[in-house]
Amino acid sequence: MPETVTAPAIVASLVAQFEFSQWALLRNLEGITDEEALSQPKPGGNSINWIAGHVITPRQGFLKAFGKPGFLSATSQPAYNRGSKPGDAMPETLTAIREMLAQSHDALVAAISDFDEATLASKAPFSPGGNPNETVGSLLGKLVIHESYHAGQIGMARRLLGKEGAIQ
Repeated sequence: MPETVTAPAIVASLVAQFEFSQWALLRNLEGITDEEALSQPKPGGNSINWIAGHVITPRQGFLKAFGKPGFLSATSQPAYNRGSKPGDAMPETLTAIREMLAQSHDALVAAISDFDEATLASKAPFSPGGNPNETVGSLLGKLVIHESYHAGQIGMARRLLGKEGAIQ
C-alpha cells in the first residue's frame, strides 16, 4: 500500500522548488544592467525586463487571492501580463524588478508554508489553462514550472547579450 503524502511534505517540496527557481532567476539576472534588460532578442522574443517582470504577475495574482498585497502597481502590471507586447521603454527598471522578485518570492513562500490538505485541495483562484478543476496545489505546481521556464529564457537571453552563462 503506497504511503500517503502529507500536506507538510507537499508544501516542503513546493517551497524547495520555488527556492531553486528563485536562485536560478536571480543568478541569471546577475550582471545585467537596466539598459541591457530592455534589449529585444533577434529575430524575436521578449526582453529580460519583460520576462523577469512577467514572473511576478502570477505570483501577484496568487498572493492577492489569499489577501496579500501585490508588488507591481496597477499601472505597471499590464505591461508584464501574458500576451502584452514589450517595447523599448518598460514601466519598471530591472533593478526594481529584482527587488520585487525577492519580495514576492518571500511573500509566496510565507503564504504557502502553512497550507494544509484542505487548502491544497481547494479550488484555485485561477487556472492558467482554464481547468475548472484546478486546485491550489496543482496551481502551485504550474507556477513553479512557469518560473523555471522563464528562468531558462533569461539564461538564454543573457547569452544573446554576449554574457557568460551564470549557471555552470
